[in-house]
Amino acid sequence: MRKKHFLHALTLSSLLLLVPACGSPAAPTGPAAGRGSGTADGPYTVAAPIRTVVADPVFGNFGRLLFPLREGYYSGDTLGTLNLVWYNNINPRKTVEIVNYLHREAATGRTVFYDIYTEQEKRADSAKGDTGLFFFRGRPGAKTAILNAGGGFAYVGAMQDSFPVALELSKKGYNAFALIYRPGAETAFWEKYTH
Repeated sequence: MRKKHFLHALTLSSLLLLVPACGSPAAPTGPAAGRGSGTADGPYTVAAPIRTVVADPVFGNFGRLLFPLREGYYSGDTLGTLNLVWYNNINPRKTVEIVNYLHREAATGRTVFYDIYTEQEKRADSAKGDTGLFFFRGRPGAKTAILNAGGGFAYVGAMQDSFPVALELSKKGYNAFALIYRPGAETAFWEKYTH
């Protein structure tokens, strides 16, 4: 049964990368529309404490998913000093640009985070509350990509891995989702290929 789900999800993921999303093409609405394209415009700088970003009310309960949940997989107290295990080329300006982009989008009422599981599923298994999709908006009707960050199944390295790519795709007008999955070989595989 899992093999069937895997093949179905893999096919669906492949189609999402190749087929335009529903709707008519329109003018860019993301960073490509000139709202901070390539800049760090927003409330955060490299000196901003990571804990302040995570706790920002504009992000609601999902701010904690911007960075690895377990602090042992990252170090540094500010956006400028962020380091992730197994990564050695984090660009602090890009980190600031990402959180400011997401902040601007959320502050204007746009959805930047989608849950994967229902409230009932999350109540039955609280770890499912640590999943979701961050949305980097492109043009309506443009092609869509789903990005999975690395982290050796031990953590989700989205801030270094999938978020920068998603932001650059949105600047080009594409819609991009960055998946936040539950660490662990089986759970991560399940979320990546069956949802």
